[in-house]
Amino acid sequence: MEKITVQDSEINYGIFNSKIEFEQDAKLFPKGQPVYTDIKQGYTDLDCYFLSVVAGLAKSKPKTLLECFPEYKDLKEDEINKKFSEAKTIEIEFYKVKECSDFYKPGRKLTIVVDKTALRKGGAPWVRLLEKAYVVYRAKGYDPNYDVSKKVKSQGYDPNYDVSKKVKSRVIDGLNGGDSATVIVTLTGHAAQSINLLEDEERSKLVKFKSYSDEAQQKFNQIQNAIKKNNVVTASAKLGSRLYSKGLFLQHVYTVINTYEEGGFRYVVVRNPYANRSRTYEKDSKGVMHSKVTVNKEESQKGISTLELNDFLKYFKCVEIEEDSSSSSSSSSSSSSLSSPSLESPSQQSFSLESSSSSGPSLESSSQQSFSLESSS
Repeated sequence: MEKITVQDSEINYGIFNSKIEFEQDAKLFPKGQPVYTDIKQGYTDLDCYFLSVVAGLAKSKPKTLLECFPEYKDLKEDEINKKFSEAKTIEIEFYKVKECSDFYKPGRKLTIVVDKTALRKGGAPWVRLLEKAYVVYRAKGYDPNYDVSKKVKSQGYDPNYDVSKKVKSRVIDGLNGGDSATVIVTLTGHAAQSINLLEDEERSKLVKFKSYSDEAQQKFNQIQNAIKKNNVVTASAKLGSRLYSKGLFLQHVYTVINTYEEGGFRYVVVRNPYANRSRTYEKDSKGVMHSKVTVNKEESQKGISTLELNDFLKYFKCVEIEEDSSSSSSSSSSSSSLSSPSLESPSQQSFSLESSSSSGPSLESSSQQSFSLESSS
């Protein structure tokens, strides 16, 4: 298996990042294994396309993320903690990505070895180490959507960039390009595709809590089928140049965690990797449903929005879907098209992200006031 070793001395940290040492008693997996609540994107960390996939895997199949840490995957929790405390370096295994006509498929595995330090403060060590390894992965040219030879200085590229030179820590930023579909392949070894939802003209006509077109229902069914199979699904939010709309961050990528039908309406449940504000609905005196921002202090509910289908389709331009392992070597359906996304009242029952049940969540989120532009094109 191919192995790449990059020491901290070979990393150019830039303005926002710096070498961060872990505490001596830090645990690789603070909660015993990867969990979705460990995913909390910082406002200067423009890697929503990456973290939304990681959160989806942590929610649906944490063992897949454990496979990325070959030195630790077969150890018990106390053994993991002891080994991590003594380690100087960490090995991370990713899959190479092959670009096909309308989907991505996995190539061979490779191992990336990095020093046991992070690029930023805060967050679970396993998340921060995955981000660091992915920086190396992209800088070395394994992501087909990141062209290290580009000579666009305004986007942060060095016109004389040489992959043998120092690794730029900010190459993971969505502003430098990024597609959740390629991240799905990198982390799972399964094929993935990007599916455009609706054309802009049709999206502009959508009204929430109204009837659904045949195409809207077909897209909902595609997403629902993937969720039922426990496959990772992400969704890329974009509506023109806007950055925010009542609990929804735009130019941003979310994790899709559930779908369900209730009272004649269809809903898509998404999680914002910022883990903060959410969107919900309230009915006025005339029975019209209006969007509003919600706040929740419960950790498991932060950043979760339950969106009525038309409302979801209005703000989300495309979804990225993990294919079944059996179909990794086959072509995707003709209804999909490969495209790099541009990057960022339901039932009152309680909701756990460990379940893909058809019941709807109660929605609340913690409130924060700042936000940032993300783009993955």
